[in-house]
Amino acid sequence: MPLTAVQNLQLHNQIERVLHVPGNYRGGILEMTVVIDCTYES
Repeated sequence: MPLTAVQNLQLHNQIERVLHVPGNYRGGILEMTVVIDCTYES
């Protein structure tokens, strides 16, 4: 199930919110992976 444009934008905004919350890690550059199970039916 591919993501629609709206779902893609919502996912991007949710990830940005997590990454920019005050108090989150402020050290050096970290690698991060986002895994999406596209077989999940909501």
